Amino acid sequence: MSIQQIAITNLSVSAIVSGFLIISLFSKKQALFYQVDAHFLFIGPYSTKQILGYAILFSLSQSVTVALGIIFFLCVILGQLFSLSFVYLLYLFWSTLLFFFFWELVTGIWYINELIRERKTYFRLLLASAALLGSLGFVGFNYFTTNHLLEALLSLTNQTFFYFVPIIGLGKWLMDGYSSQSLSHLLLSNGFYLLSCLLLSVRLCTLKGYFFEQAIQDSEEASEVLQEALEGKNHDSTKVSDASVAYRKLAGASLSKHILLMKKKKESFQPTNG
Repeated sequence: MSIQQIAITNLSVSAIVSGFLIISLFSKKQALFYQVDAHFLFIGPYSTKQILGYAILFSLSQSVTVALGIIFFLCVILGQLFSLSFVYLLYLFWSTLLFFFFWELVTGIWYINELIRERKTYFRLLLASAALLGSLGFVGFNYFTTNHLLEALLSLTNQTFFYFVPIIGLGKWLMDGYSSQSLSHLLLSNGFYLLSCLLLSVRLCTLKGYFFEQAIQDSEEASEVLQEALEGKNHDSTKVSDASVAYRKLAGASLSKHILLMKKKKESFQPTNG
């Protein structure tokens, strides 16, 4: 497998993972866990640090799943075109895992801070827009230079300035560590992501504030959307109104949750005609 073929593969993988991340950043809905995990953690006798520690492990497991899916995709699709060595696939798995895990931690911290402060921020939208516009800007500039779309895309594989593009450029910088034939590039890129993930994990575990109520609601909505998508159903048209309830601790949290859901859908204490 030539250096050019590896560079093309690295750019493709970075683009695929970055596409998922950009879509999630533009999405209005976000959740820390799925419904089952949220009820188990938030209602159980667990401290905030234990819950956030589980969130880190949950993000890591998702990163492993994404990395394995990418490797499987490469073996099926690109394996027929290129000869993918085991060492390269192993490094690609590692770099994809590290890349995705890094951004999972970043977005997780933003999400929890938004819940604690009870207000939305525009960091996610700004980052996603910068990544999208930066990528399109590079492709557009190279297209006007070469007058050929394929050459414009391939030119991204050997431009080091492309590393400064948010998300996709930083991802390619890490994945190019194997093919760069530079020990400093390999150590610097991996060291940056490893240290960043460590610091972000510590930061996530030390967040303070109350966010349980909204986190449970978001997890329920995310699970419902996922289930409806798997079953091919549309969203529930039931009108949901704003409501709040004081959450009790431990077993009382379960009762508080059901009271809140009934108040939001106006289903509580409805008289019936007999």
